[in-house]
Amino acid sequence: MVVDYEGRVLANVADGSGTRFAVAPIDIHALRVHRRDRRLVFPLAHYRPEAYTHMRSAQSPLEPLKDKGKINSGVLADRVDEAKRRMGFL
Repeated sequence: MVVDYEGRVLANVADGSGTRFAVAPIDIHALRVHRRDRRLVFPLAHYRPEAYTHMRSAQSPLEPLKDKGKINSGVLADRVDEAKRRMGFL
């Protein structure tokens, strides 16, 4: 199965035995526009390394939350923008 960034199924394979492949076109430009324009649809900005100790590494683009207890839509929007800037999306 191939699913796009909005959850739409682009391709599926028939049930059966054996190896099957699903192939579908991916609109990379639309994905980049979606990531750039949608503020609260950026999974890495919501990543909480303190919740997943096995995933702590130098690869994480975000610092642990410094403002614990102060989470609201404004704080999340700011973190999304910060993460996008660090990763080159803004």
